[in-house]
Amino acid sequence: MELVDVAPGFYPGLSYDEYDRIRGLNWSVLRRFKKSAAHARSEQIEPPEPSEEMEEGNALHTMLLEPGRFTTDYVIVPEEAPTRRSNAGKAWWEEFERATAGKTRLTSDQLERIQRWRDSVYTNALATELLNDPRALKECVIVWDDPEFEVRCKGRIDLAAPSQGRSIVADVKTTIDAGPWWFGKALDDYDWAGQIMWYTDGLQTVRPLQGAERIPYFIAVEKKAPFCTVVYELGQSSREVARQQARRYMQRWVEAERQGFWPGYPDAVIELPVYVLNRVD
Repeated sequence: MELVDVAPGFYPGLSYDEYDRIRGLNWSVLRRFKKSAAHARSEQIEPPEPSEEMEEGNALHTMLLEPGRFTTDYVIVPEEAPTRRSNAGKAWWEEFERATAGKTRLTSDQLERIQRWRDSVYTNALATELLNDPRALKECVIVWDDPEFEVRCKGRIDLAAPSQGRSIVADVKTTIDAGPWWFGKALDDYDWAGQIMWYTDGLQTVRPLQGAERIPYFIAVEKKAPFCTVVYELGQSSREVARQQARRYMQRWVEAERQGFWPGYPDAVIELPVYVLNRVD
């Protein structure tokens, strides 16, 4: 894929493919420094193919935030589609794949599940207010130069909207458990807190607010019944921790780029897990 240089700015209306072609450091690469520089470099050079779970999450984003794109970007595999065991079945699939090239294929079961997630979001009053606000900007691309490290960065924000006199940056997340304990843990496990601060600070760099702060929100949607949706504001202490973590990752990125060296795990002394060391016969 040939990358293109884009000037720092705010770019609403770009597709994900257009965003992907923009040259710049994104969070998917930067967050890998949680493991090592080698993992970050691998993510940059050979991004992994999206899993089925990721495809479903992306489909929900499209259905909620860009519904007009859903019919152009996705196709539902007919329930009566034949298997590939016979020559006729193989021929049917060859023709179907040719006719739907460039689209993401979903089964009818997947479509039903994603529609239930979407319907759940609209049972939450605050999520509904944010999504239906005519001033809300959705799936907006931002490109900026990091003011400290002078690195060209990019991000694609799910939703930016005014609400109750504040400026909100919101991220939609599907999750096994939307309860506060598990979701709070997921914010660290999946680096979601760092991601939302990456977007929030990037937007502030591109479009600074005078005397105000952009507030990071999560719209968390459970993937299994009863499909609860909850809106969380990221607390002030967590914002600062996540922001500092992102700065550390950025510093390691700059050092690796400067040295041309992308180390993996450091050599060290290792012990058995604590629960083994504390085991009593």
